[in-house]
Amino acid sequence: MNQQHSNETSLTESVEKLIEACRQEDAYNSAGSKTMKWVYSLFGGIALLATWVVSLESCDCTYDRAIAYSFLFGIGYFLGYLFWEQRKKANFSYDVAAAKLLPLIIQRFDIRSSQIVALIPPLLSIGAALSLVVNNPKGDDLNWVNFWLVFGLFLLVIFIFAYVGYRIWKTRQEPLVVEARRILREVDVA
Repeated sequence: MNQQHSNETSLTESVEKLIEACRQEDAYNSAGSKTMKWVYSLFGGIALLATWVVSLESCDCTYDRAIAYSFLFGIGYFLGYLFWEQRKKANFSYDVAAAKLLPLIIQRFDIRSSQIVALIPPLLSIGAALSLVVNNPKGDDLNWVNFWLVFGLFLLVIFIFAYVGYRIWKTRQEPLVVEARRILREVDVA
């Protein structure tokens, strides 16, 4: 009887420790998610700025218009991002259009609306670079080279951040998975 009570106490303590570890991990992931959103925003802005700078040497009215459009898109993204953050704080129910148009894909791959929002900066940088390329009145290949350099560098940085983030997540999750499996085995034995 005492042995069974001791086992139950030990199991309860293990479960409580696992729950506390999961809470800490959830807080860590939440902070990491917010950090990555700002990282995406930062490099999205850098990519936009780079596409503007590399084309300034041949800037004319057409380029001015393309840069102005890109700048307006950047302002729109920044305001949208602030609105998104305030929506979460105010607990205001709202889903982005992509979440409404692609519910099956979102459910299958477990993509959240906030993750879709994080895709906006690279899409904007691509659009800005392409607008500068398409509106090139000189017809040379200089802007194509600049576009692929900027876009390739942007993808490389995002890939590095994503890989490092995945390795950190994997390293932190593994002890929790092992502990959860051990507790489940103890429950089955009990």
